[in-house]
Amino acid sequence: MDKAEKKRLKAEAKRQKKLAKAQSTQIRIPQDGKSELSEKSPSAESPSPAVRFAESVRGILYIIFAASLLAALILGQKNIIISLDDIVQHMLLANLGKVILAVIALALFIYGLKHLRLVK
Repeated sequence: MDKAEKKRLKAEAKRQKKLAKAQSTQIRIPQDGKSELSEKSPSAESPSPAVRFAESVRGILYIIFAASLLAALILGQKNIIISLDDIVQHMLLANLGKVILAVIALALFIYGLKHLRLVK
């Protein structure tokens, strides 16, 4: 085989691979080889409202965690130590703290269902 024949076979194999992938992910491949996403592509679907809620609470948790670490660093330099046990205990005493913990628990539950692929 000459080089041109090898290139043609390689291009054909590549095109066949793209077509197989397109069939499994619903992507249209025109004859020129450029791919376009179809309207009902799985990646184009937006997450459910429950998952959006869980992801927003996760973002808030990250912010709270970062602020807690910063506070622990600053307070640790002044020899004041507050444990996580103390923080949770104070939150359970306040009614607002109970609501916040319930919201966080619900969001983590939904996010866990998402990772188990039970919720999209």
